[in-house]
Amino acid sequence: RRAADPQEEQEEHRELGNLMEEEGLLRGVKLGGCLIIIEHLSALKIETVD
Repeated sequence: RRAADPQEEQEEHRELGNLMEEEGLLRGVKLGGCLIIIEHLSALKIETVD
């Protein structure tokens, strides 16, 4: 996609934020939890490899 000027990019981020709010905070919490778990698993894997 073409390089967007900062103003357009900001508007896109705002729209994304609104979409996420409409999707519901619970879903965001779930996604955040998954990311945290994945991070912990990666850290554990790295620790066990050493």
